[in-house]
Amino acid sequence: MAELLTIARFELLRWLRRPSYWLLLAGLTFVLAFLFLRFVEGFEAVRAANLAGAARLLMSRAIMQPWMAQAGIVLMLLTPLLTMRAIAGERRDRTWPLLRGAGLTPTQIVLGKLLGALLTLGGPLLVTALIPLTLALFGTLDAGQWFSAMLGIALLVTASTAAGIFFSAVVDEPVNAALLHYGLLLLLMLFHVTSTMPGVLAPGLYWLSPFSHFLPFVEARFSSAHLLWFLLLAAIFLWLAIRRIGAEYAGIGARRRRIAAATVTLLGMAAFLLAGIAAQRFDISADLSQARINSLSPAAARLVEKMTQPLEVHAIVADSPPLRRKIEQALAPWLDASARISLHFATPEENAVTSAGRLNQQGRLLLRYGQKEETLTTLGEATLLRALQRLIEGREQWIVFLEGHGEKSLYDRANGGYSTLDRLLRERGLHTQAINLLKLPAIPDNATLLVLAGPTEEMLEGELTAIASFVARGGNLLLLRDPDAAEGIDRLLADVGVTALPGIVIDANDRLRKLLAIRHPAVIPVTDFAATPFAVGNGTRLLLPLASALTSSDDSGWNHLPLLRSNVDSWNETGDLRGHVRFDAGGDERPGPLALGIIAQRTHRGQPQRAVAIGDSDFLDNEYIGLVDNAAFALGLFDWLTTGADASSDAKAPPIEANIDERLLLPIAAALLLGLPLIFLGIALWRWRGTRRSHARTA
Repeated sequence: MAELLTIARFELLRWLRRPSYWLLLAGLTFVLAFLFLRFVEGFEAVRAANLAGAARLLMSRAIMQPWMAQAGIVLMLLTPLLTMRAIAGERRDRTWPLLRGAGLTPTQIVLGKLLGALLTLGGPLLVTALIPLTLALFGTLDAGQWFSAMLGIALLVTASTAAGIFFSAVVDEPVNAALLHYGLLLLLMLFHVTSTMPGVLAPGLYWLSPFSHFLPFVEARFSSAHLLWFLLLAAIFLWLAIRRIGAEYAGIGARRRRIAAATVTLLGMAAFLLAGIAAQRFDISADLSQARINSLSPAAARLVEKMTQPLEVHAIVADSPPLRRKIEQALAPWLDASARISLHFATPEENAVTSAGRLNQQGRLLLRYGQKEETLTTLGEATLLRALQRLIEGREQWIVFLEGHGEKSLYDRANGGYSTLDRLLRERGLHTQAINLLKLPAIPDNATLLVLAGPTEEMLEGELTAIASFVARGGNLLLLRDPDAAEGIDRLLADVGVTALPGIVIDANDRLRKLLAIRHPAVIPVTDFAATPFAVGNGTRLLLPLASALTSSDDSGWNHLPLLRSNVDSWNETGDLRGHVRFDAGGDERPGPLALGIIAQRTHRGQPQRAVAIGDSDFLDNEYIGLVDNAAFALGLFDWLTTGADASSDAKAPPIEANIDERLLLPIAAALLLGLPLIFLGIALWRWRGTRRSHARTA
């Protein structure tokens, strides 16, 4: 043990005395800091613009996770430079006979060189660990994810260092060792890239790639199989290096050494594969994140416990390995929670009968529970949770659309109809029905949700009374109000504490409208979903043509939350839309951001009651529902409005939004980009001057 520590100490001091080490550390710090600040800048741009529910972005997940992945790759690429001299440098400098003559065994030499290289990498690892800790100054940092990512980086670097020691043991020149090492890393990267292509080799190549085992650690998904993979890889390279030096000690000829090395390599790879297969079979996994981002919510766990029959999840997607792995990862918490849940893959061509030619490019999930089925086009815990609640608990969710007052019709296949929405809701497992209160004097008792989709004609008092009775017994409402709406819907809005502003909302953000190819300023792009209580993916966008602005009051007995908001460069135009349109202060026109959708909630007999008011009905019709993310948003909205308390009462709490204070960010950026690199450059200059003085005294 003492000999091993002596070798490690000698290796570490040899590197610390070199100016090149400190120059390398300065450059590495600058690169890592630059990448880190770019991720911080990108996160702040999203948060400041309120894009797609940015308040739900986990700072650790949006900044630290992708940065740690890149930092691990950078450090891995650094290892050939720090290991190429381990043994090959001894041979080149003719000090190898001295090391051999010191009575050290091959195992002591290899392990000592490995420990020395890892201690030398302590500086880069320390910088990598400290940089993301600055995020704690701006918000909540997930310490579990930080630890998991650092563990993954340490394992990746250790395995690569062991490979570097092996290559340095088989050649006489450090440059050749570095080239062989980089060749191996390039081959492993090639494995990872080609594993994204369809084919029978894709799973094997993906397993051989170190990145497939490293990235789960960055995502805080611990797996004993991934841990063992890195340890086995490091052990094989160290074993090969020990065998190579042992053969040299024994005086075996070059030809016999090559044959022995090839045989041992094949045996080692066979043992590696067998051990890896065993590790996969008996894998132990855990979610290391504090936010439990890789685990089921309590509501989902309780729902899984209620299952009495097998649940088959059929993913009907293209033969794309990355897409299928993404689906497997998203469904992993469900599959781990119960052996009754199974996942099957099929291509649209293989499942042509089931898909009936209606698959989109992203594919679909077909859920089968007993004799019941449901189709999903989006992937997320909230969506799966509500679908499983309908399947497992057998609740028939009826959505009633009112008609007879100029509303959008479920059965109208023209551009202004809702036939596409009707089909999507039915595929979701929801039941739809259109009723006319003049023919059916009451709303059915089994109705969960009542929808008024842009009525333009007045409703009779008896109809308003029937709607009030439905609300009084706890029914949910979706009120879609157009600028030319009838007075009756305004009375219903007032009952839930919502008022419509006069005029039509205009958006003057030319840059955003050009980006989305919007020509008319009354077609409103929505990227701010404020406090949306249901799943809205990052980057989601809506288009609302001819929308009304809404306001809410707190004296109605309902609690209100903003659902949709227009951009800052908007207002409600009350004048003529022809000609030059501009904001007129001092009248009924108000500057943006304006509420385009409002949620009203209250508790009715111990159960949540919900009403949603949106100032537009056209965004769900056949012409607009297929644009941007209108359909996905609509399905999430209807899911939430028809879901009982069990599926939403204790869903995961939204992450705390970070507040990137520029006054604090600037000195941190200066310290990371300039301060630390300049310190390392100063040490490099000091070591260079010391080396020159030493050479001068020797001369």
